[in-house]
Amino acid sequence: MARILMAVSSIGYGHVARSRALAKLLQTRGHYVEILAPPPADGYVHAWGAPLAPVSRKLKPLSPIVERWYQATGKGLIGLRMALEEKRIAQWNARVVEEVVDFEGYDLVLADESWELLESHHFFSSSTTRVYMTDFLHYTPTGLSSVPAALAVNRYLKKRLEKFHTILHVGLEDPRREKQRWMVLWGPRVGDWARERGVEWIGPLPALLESEAIPREEARLMLSEALGLGTEDVDRPWILAALGGTRAGYRELLEILSRSSLGDALVFLATGTLPENAKDRLVGTRVVKLSDNHRPLLPRFLRAFDASIAPAGLTTLTTHAALGLPTLAFPLPGHFEQERNARLAPRVLGDCIRPLARTQGKKFQQDIRGAIDHIMGDEMRCSATPEPFKNLEKTSDFLENTA
Repeated sequence: MARILMAVSSIGYGHVARSRALAKLLQTRGHYVEILAPPPADGYVHAWGAPLAPVSRKLKPLSPIVERWYQATGKGLIGLRMALEEKRIAQWNARVVEEVVDFEGYDLVLADESWELLESHHFFSSSTTRVYMTDFLHYTPTGLSSVPAALAVNRYLKKRLEKFHTILHVGLEDPRREKQRWMVLWGPRVGDWARERGVEWIGPLPALLESEAIPREEARLMLSEALGLGTEDVDRPWILAALGGTRAGYRELLEILSRSSLGDALVFLATGTLPENAKDRLVGTRVVKLSDNHRPLLPRFLRAFDASIAPAGLTTLTTHAALGLPTLAFPLPGHFEQERNARLAPRVLGDCIRPLARTQGKKFQQDIRGAIDHIMGDEMRCSATPEPFKNLEKTSDFLENTA
């Protein structure tokens, strides 16, 4: 039995969700797994009943920084001020972790884009096996204003990632085959660097094991009872409108909903707190609000829905495709990862994903109706993609052999 510590990023729910699923699989194989998750990711771990490292609750969150940035700019453009603010909190968290966590007590430590561990000198000086898990190896600038920050972050990433024994890439494409662009890891080009480092490409991971997903009829019944829905609501089309761990993307989500013809469908909002004027945008739409208590366990109930509308986060798209949920995916403006996910997901994850190429301008408004019609087709079905569940098995095998 191996002792494994998983440290996850607290920005959004994607990292903690996929790591939690991986932890569950490793536990079923007899390994001891503990998850280090700063707020609000610690609440996600607790909701699933997964083992949480006690020091997690003493850490400061990074999500509010990202949320404030989106609120101020409306985009996900990385900025030096934002990066430095995140770095200061990550350094503070790293010191708190170092005071109580003995890295030598674990056979393997997996860092899922954990900024805390990237700032921990004790971690890098330990003899434990260090594995980094990520869906990107470099920041891509989405405008001239983001170039200085992207260069600084890439230089930082390269310096830190070279201290890990292994790098697991869980993105949509093999980084070793990445085209050679000018945006580099401050030295070697990304594809060359990935080949030289022996980066292991796993492929995208879902937010749960297939056995954890509740069957459709049971999931509908459970949600109907929990939300106090009437019997007439059970047979309506159910549309899930979800954001991640922050409110990033709520403007785009409201734009899509307000411009779409949803008929008699029920729209389930899993969005956290929205501005007061959001109600004005949704007049005429049948809306059911999912509470914060329901949101962490939402992956278990995905089969209850007929279609979904969500940002193009990797874990979200992967999980929806794995369970066969038709999804209209919109990339967060200025967010290079999500723009790439939206472009690649239909080819890699199959016909369940219908992306909006852009989220601004007249073309966006013109594309909405066609995209909604697509995901709400006559039978609202698509072909599930089983590979993500297999990727969990593959990742677990790799970690077992590495520990």
